[in-house]
Amino acid sequence: KIGSGTMYGATGNMMKKGWIRETLSDNPNDKRKRLYELTDAGREVLELEIQRLKYLVEISEKVIKED
Repeated sequence: KIGSGTMYGATGNMMKKGWIRETLSDNPNDKRKRLYELTDAGREVLELEIQRLKYLVEISEKVIKED
C-alpha cells in the first residue's frame, strides 16, 4: 500500500523528468482527481526497467537452479 505523500512525491518526480504528463480527467466535476499518461520518454524508461527486472529474474532463476 502506497501512502498519499509517497504517491504525490513519485508523481511529481516523474513529471519533472518528463516521464508522465497530466491528461484530461474523465470527470471534470471532480477537481481532486488527476489522470496521467506516459510520455514517449516515460515509455522508453519503462521498457528499460522491464528489461532490467527480467534480467534479475533470469539471474535469480540460475542461482536457484545451482543449489
